[in-house]
Amino acid sequence: MQWSKRSKTSTNQKGMTCMETDFGTIYSQAVSMAEKIGIEPSKPRIAGRQQLRYNAPASTPYEYHKRNLAIPFLDHINENLHTRLQVWQKRQHP
Repeated sequence: MQWSKRSKTSTNQKGMTCMETDFGTIYSQAVSMAEKIGIEPSKPRIAGRQQLRYNAPASTPYEYHKRNLAIPFLDHINENLHTRLQVWQKRQHP
């Protein structure tokens, strides 16, 4: 099977759909565990000039963690898998 841009796009769409449904569950479990040790969910303060930091606008801690941590992490994993599959495919079919 050939890994194409079309299948990559399809994978991205499926991943984002899963992100929408599953992130809420994961986040609520994390909040529950944090509350047991007295930690409330929060987002870091945003300074006027930030460099090398996540700074997508978000109004709630949930949105902040989703936009600045979970989605980039999912994108990183997806890109890494795509690259590895391309290398594997080239080795199998030179």
